Amino acid sequence: MKHARMILIITVAVVCLCAPAGAAVISEISVDSINTSYTVASPMTDSELKFEQSGVSVVLEWSNSVQQAISGATFSLVTYLKEDLSPNYAPGKAVAEFAGGTIIIGDGAGGTYLEGDVTSMFLEELTVLPGTVLGGHGFFDVTGGSWMSSIPWTQGDVFNITWVLSQTISDFSQSFGTVNDESDLTLIPEPGTMALLAIGSVGMLRRRRR
Repeated sequence: MKHARMILIITVAVVCLCAPAGAAVISEISVDSINTSYTVASPMTDSELKFEQSGVSVVLEWSNSVQQAISGATFSLVTYLKEDLSPNYAPGKAVAEFAGGTIIIGDGAGGTYLEGDVTSMFLEELTVLPGTVLGGHGFFDVTGGSWMSSIPWTQGDVFNITWVLSQTISDFSQSFGTVNDESDLTLIPEPGTMALLAIGSVGMLRRRRR
């Protein structure tokens, strides 16, 4: 079976800098091989876009260039269809807007490392790449978790979403994606945030793929 792969990169905009001066803060969070799927429901606004996996390895990049790998974590990002915009575009082009839902990174034992609310997400079929590829962007608010004291931001931007599908779609009226579809996800501060924190450049993003 041909696997689909989504690459999802999240950039973060600072709202408050709450870390002590000189203290190391989390500058990047990477999670690989996350199962992805889209499931149609009735009403359509209950249709669910999900990135979810247990037993994953989460890699933290600290502002002092130290990397920390945390195994046995859980990851979940769930959001819901707001509107299938496909009829407003060229025939056969899949476009949709999503809103609501949550993003959670857990410790695998009932605790929560990072929690947030998804505010919006936009996906559209790209024509510049071969096959069926969805791309897009979105936004979320960080709301809690034990990493909050080491993360000096409360809002994030989701960008560079790339989902390569193993099937053809023309809109969001059908379910697609399976437990074998995988995604990579990285949370990073935006360049302006990096400058404020004085923790160096964000010109290089790690992308770990199988």
